[in-house]
Amino acid sequence: MTQSEEIGLQAGKIYLLSDDKPIDFFHLPCSVREHILILRRFLEEYPKQMPFPHSTLEDTIVALATPPGTGAISVIRLSGPDAFAICNKLFPDKDLSRQRSHTIHFGTLRDRNEELDEVLISLFKGPRSYTREDVVEISCHGSEYIVGQMVVK
Repeated sequence: MTQSEEIGLQAGKIYLLSDDKPIDFFHLPCSVREHILILRRFLEEYPKQMPFPHSTLEDTIVALATPPGTGAISVIRLSGPDAFAICNKLFPDKDLSRQRSHTIHFGTLRDRNEELDEVLISLFKGPRSYTREDVVEISCHGSEYIVGQMVVK
């Protein structure tokens, strides 16, 4: 790798951009040491290559943690500093931020007066969670409509 070669992201993969032709990082014919040097350079330049410049590492992520539409139960996971605040808006039965970590709570998720679903909510307070952040897992019925409504709300 020469200094003139750029490193970047394309379609979610790390590439070297040499002579206007992208070369997939994992298919480079080079030594392990050279791979490590390339990867270090990428990590130094990565903030410039962020695919979502409006996102930060401090954002709260909301995502479906189970395959969509395949089971009777779906799990929606929230991870980040606002996980409890977001859930408190939909789960009026308890103030989740005041509950103990590693506990499960039964109740109804609501959007204003509309009942979305009866759920189990698992709480994991950081740093004693898988992501070392506050994590909430909502176990709800597996209907794609119900899951979609919860993620959108």
